[in-house]
Amino acid sequence: MEATVRYADELGYEVRVVKDATASYSDEEMHAALDVNIPNYASAIVTTVETVDSIKSIDHEYEARSFGGTRL
Repeated sequence: MEATVRYADELGYEVRVVKDATASYSDEEMHAALDVNIPNYASAIVTTVETVDSIKSIDHEYEARSFGGTRL
């Protein structure tokens, strides 16, 4: 995962890592990735709840602009 995050950052993408949707071989390696290495490349380290809430917010904004705030 770290190499993918680093490469995406190098390509100019805004990278967000969902910390509770990742895994590692040990707690120490997970700590090293999320607390030491990833912050150098990711613009945000978020939870799945934060990610879902963000997507819902974008969806509601889209609906309000596209459909006058009413669902079809």
